[in-house]
Amino acid sequence: MQARVQMKQYVGPDLGKVIMGQVTFLWEFTSPCFNTWKKRVTSLAADSARVVANLPSRRYRLQQALECAALQMLDCNSMMSRVCAIFGGSRGIGHAVAQLLAQKGYCLAIIARNLGRAQTTAKNLGAGHLAFRCDVSKEEDIQNVFKEMETSLGQINYLVNAAGINRDGLLLRTKADDMLSQLQTNLLGTMLTCKAAVKGMIQQQGGAIVNVGSIVGLKGNSGQSVYSASKAGLVGFSCSLAKEIARKNIRVNMVAPGFIHTDMTTHLKEEQLKKTIPLGRFGEPQEVAEAVAFLLESPYVTGQVLVIDGDLFFLHRKLNAALLPKVGLFLVHSDQPSNQRWKQVYFHV
Repeated sequence: MQARVQMKQYVGPDLGKVIMGQVTFLWEFTSPCFNTWKKRVTSLAADSARVVANLPSRRYRLQQALECAALQMLDCNSMMSRVCAIFGGSRGIGHAVAQLLAQKGYCLAIIARNLGRAQTTAKNLGAGHLAFRCDVSKEEDIQNVFKEMETSLGQINYLVNAAGINRDGLLLRTKADDMLSQLQTNLLGTMLTCKAAVKGMIQQQGGAIVNVGSIVGLKGNSGQSVYSASKAGLVGFSCSLAKEIARKNIRVNMVAPGFIHTDMTTHLKEEQLKKTIPLGRFGEPQEVAEAVAFLLESPYVTGQVLVIDGDLFFLHRKLNAALLPKVGLFLVHSDQPSNQRWKQVYFHV
């Protein structure tokens, strides 16, 4: 309503109606999801009227207003051609990914179990981003939210799976319900969102998926056996899915963060733990978001697990290799005529 009033002030009620009508017609003709963007259309028409308000000729003002609106619609349609669904986008790493992708011009669907938090996130990102509620542990919820997203925003081109839960505890003290909830959310939920997204991506002959795992899925951690299992499962799933759908020009990658400043790490003893990290600090969600954006936009990268942990994982591997005894021995024969000696080579297993 405010935009309509401004438009009348800029160019008068008669020309304002003409500009609004023409912009609406152009938008309906060019945009696949006009209903979602009605407020944006009105604002866009008002912006166009403001730009041309001081031009002398009425006809020239109308012409310039439509040209201005058309240019803005090209930008908006370009934005809608890059639609990304972010599960778990209302907090932590998912929220950081949403902020970065919004800056890059993506049209975002923020999905979380808490709809209010998702709506707040979407609102803070600016116009054109929508919020949806979904429990990824329930297949029916996932199917319904993809229908809603496609109706409101069009086909999903990009998918980021950042939703996850953790229930720390020794295996002997972990209840079966806690095991199932972690596996259903962290592993099965990601499988189901990928399945739903890939259907649309195959029709478009292209798309990109990034799953957010964890370093403990690669090296394990005491007190996190179930959580580690769910994240380790993501590694095999992501790499296998990448092979299945690569010929459809759909890429699947994964990030494996280490200690990152999120709600999941607030209870940890940071001063003690950061001494085990070569870079000497915890990471920030924005740093993981940069890696996610890189994988979404790199057309020749698929089936990869990108570790973001300040070299914690590789230090762990180096220490293990140094401590392991030389348990194997095999002989290598040199093919060089001048050297027919057999060489002893020790190796680690």
